[in-house]
Amino acid sequence: MTSPVSANSTGHTGSGIDGGAEIHPTAVVDAEAVIGSGTIVGPYCVIGPKVRLGARCLLRNHVTIEGPSEIGDENHFFPGSVVGSRPQDLKYRGEETLLVVGSRNIFRECVTINRGTVGGGGKTSIGNGCLFMAYSHVAHDCHLGNEVILANAATLAGHVTIGDCAAVGGLTPVHQFVRIGPYAFIGGQTRISQDVVPFARIAGIPPLFLGANSIGLKRRGFSEEVVEEISKALRILFRGKLTIHAAVKRIASECRNIQEIRLILEFLRKSERGILR
Repeated sequence: MTSPVSANSTGHTGSGIDGGAEIHPTAVVDAEAVIGSGTIVGPYCVIGPKVRLGARCLLRNHVTIEGPSEIGDENHFFPGSVVGSRPQDLKYRGEETLLVVGSRNIFRECVTINRGTVGGGGKTSIGNGCLFMAYSHVAHDCHLGNEVILANAATLAGHVTIGDCAAVGGLTPVHQFVRIGPYAFIGGQTRISQDVVPFARIAGIPPLFLGANSIGLKRRGFSEEVVEEISKALRILFRGKLTIHAAVKRIASECRNIQEIRLILEFLRKSERGILR
């Protein structure tokens, strides 16, 4: 990447640009944008009005960020990524809606992230430490937790919710209004049309339950005892040939009353699209 120069010597000297920011002479930064200290805006980037970029972000080149968008610190944007763009919703009529992004996220090549719509609450939100691999897409009114991974060309329709530390495989489409629970793992090319239970591992065409996400859980510090209890609850749900209501009752009576089991039970009780199993 061509080395940017100090904001003070590029002509990009609006009141919203911190003196420690570095903006390449070919970048276009709207006068209403706010750029934090230590942020580097590379060649041919475009930053629109009502964008707030935190400190120490890196926009490599040819990055577009539209607003209103509020973006935290130390986010890394690769070439061709388009963040904060208008929702792809025919009901959208230009209302002012929002994208909120936390810190330390990575947006690889040609990732697209849309703002919210009025009908969906007006906001798309992303937590901290997420990885969006090349060509992945987050549509309007989605809400992602912390350390979520979308592999290459994974695509979220509108109103999707993903819990902390979940991973979605490459080329995987997720239907609108679906919820993916924390620590779930979804294999590549798996069509997701209903809710995915926390801690579950789902893959295949058609989707199949492959057990608890045991390896991922152990890597994140879950004890053997907790992983076994999660596995027991998921076996009841997926292999017990029970209705969701009956499975909830059995899990509650047969599994330990620990945080992870309570999370599974709450997720099941709140499902509106049904559980993928």
